[in-house]
Amino acid sequence: MKVCVIGSGTMGSGIGEVFAISSNEVVLYDIYENQIANARVRIEESLGKLRDSGKIKEEPRDIVSRIRFTTSPVRP
Repeated sequence: MKVCVIGSGTMGSGIGEVFAISSNEVVLYDIYENQIANARVRIEESLGKLRDSGKIKEEPRDIVSRIRFTTSPVRP
């Protein structure tokens, strides 16, 4: 499944992370470049903690590779 999340704040990045963990292709969109950059860092840190605690087995970089971070409007 392909999922588009509009807004990359705390809630949007969390939603995108959960979908990516579930093997979905995710487009994470925000109008602000700094929000996108912060979302990537937040997701990478969160996935690292999940892996270190044994809650996920997949490498964080593999999960992040399923997320497209963008400030360009998304078209279906």
